[in-house]
Amino acid sequence: ADLGTALDPYLYQIADEMVKYCQNRKTVVFLPLVKTSQKFRDILNERGFRATEVNGSSQDRAEILQDFDNDKYNVLCNSITVT
Repeated sequence: ADLGTALDPYLYQIADEMVKYCQNRKTVVFLPLVKTSQKFRDILNERGFRATEVNGSSQDRAEILQDFDNDKYNVLCNSITVT
């Protein structure tokens, strides 16, 4: 029932670990909900990543994936569940 906020206490810790190990790597992060994926994207951007988010409802999905492929972004946060 609390899936929407279950990861919240850990998102900043995960982002801090990513700073150590993923700063110069392309990374795809799978998250359970769109809201969580968007929140994590924002946290990563605060930490200097070039992160974007794409989900099953993204209208500009092809453009986002192309931009990730072309190194405009170095982290792609993804979720399928809209809730």
